[in-house]
Amino acid sequence: MEARPSPGGVLRCRVCDVGRAQNFVIALAGFCLFAGKIVALARQQTESENAMKTSFYSAVAVTMLGAAPALAGGLTAPVAEPVVVEPVVMATSVGPNWTGGYLGAQIGYGDIGTSLKGVEGDGAIGGLIAGYDYDLGNWVIGAGLDYDWTGIELEPAAVEVEEVMRVKLRGGYKIGNGLAYLSGGYAKAKTDVLGNDDGYFVGAGYEHRLSDRFSLGGEVLYHKFDDFNDSGIDVDATTIQMRAAFRF
Repeated sequence: MEARPSPGGVLRCRVCDVGRAQNFVIALAGFCLFAGKIVALARQQTESENAMKTSFYSAVAVTMLGAAPALAGGLTAPVAEPVVVEPVVMATSVGPNWTGGYLGAQIGYGDIGTSLKGVEGDGAIGGLIAGYDYDLGNWVIGAGLDYDWTGIELEPAAVEVEEVMRVKLRGGYKIGNGLAYLSGGYAKAKTDVLGNDDGYFVGAGYEHRLSDRFSLGGEVLYHKFDDFNDSGIDVDATTIQMRAAFRF
């Protein structure tokens, strides 16, 4: 005879199955809730990271946009600073300008000696002057021509010196309205008996400007003529003269 379960046992088994199913459903629901929270948290973290990346990229873009004008300005050619040139101070001229020509006259005293003992003479001498000066600032250079007449007799040889001609160079330093200078050059003397001869002279002088057109001065010259006209006689002469010139 086959045994059959009682109704009470069957009922208890069904109740147990229902309880197990409920517990499974509750556990499954809890797992789903937990998983949902995990997913939500992961999504929030991803969104936060995306937001941070977006903010970083935005900051980089703003920085690059701000730097763009500076970079663009750096590509332009640099503006050259103006060169400051110090003014050149030219040497100022002291006193009047001596550049120009002149004509004038001179007169004075001459003393003539020779290599012959006791043969000498002195007297008046004078003539015409002409020349040209060039002003260099504080210094003046020039060239000139003198032609003097004289009647100095060399006693007791009875020789008369008639003329003296000079071709001169001079250079001097300006002192206010005046010019102190040294001079030298070629000289030629003519006599009535011994003929004429060439020599040289050196000297010094001072000339003062009275105005733009007129000047007065004084000059001392020493002349030397060796073996005058092959006569075997050496002649020397010193002249002291006052000069007046019209300048143009």
